[in-house]
Amino acid sequence: MDLLRRGYRTREIAHSLKISERAITAHITALMAGFGVRNRTSLIAAVMTSTAQARLATPEDRELARYEDAPFLVAVTTGPKHVFRFVNKMWERVMRLRSADVIGKNVREVFPNASPVTYAARQRAFRQGKPTTGNAWHYKWTTADGTVREADFRYIYQPLRDSVGEVEGLLMIASEKPEKE
Repeated sequence: MDLLRRGYRTREIAHSLKISERAITAHITALMAGFGVRNRTSLIAAVMTSTAQARLATPEDRELARYEDAPFLVAVTTGPKHVFRFVNKMWERVMRLRSADVIGKNVREVFPNASPVTYAARQRAFRQGKPTTGNAWHYKWTTADGTVREADFRYIYQPLRDSVGEVEGLLMIASEKPEKE
């Protein structure tokens, strides 16, 4: 899971662990079935929330720091107004915003012209306490090495719960949608 979380592809995980790609695919498939999810993005979110249930609801900075350099977008918002608590470097590059300019602001302040569909998905995840997913984003950005990229993103809003089970925030993870599915 750690290699998957860091964005490794099946082949890279297999090479790193010195086992077959087929074994990696079987493990990932079994994990997705076990967590009841249909893609790697949702699996990463499910594992993140299940391995640190109460702690992740109000994550410590050191917990979030693990995702600072992840090759997918990560953001944590709190409350029904979705106030940004954390965004990683990939989120900053793709959104073309600095974390210092968004932390402490709500989603509507940061994205006043955001898609109503995407915002409704965020609201639904918070109110219903169930993850919501979508494929609604298309972005062009400059990578850390200066290469210009363009891709569609798949996202998940995973509710974060406090110690008594109340939803207090959302974990958002977005990854590039594979060209072929």
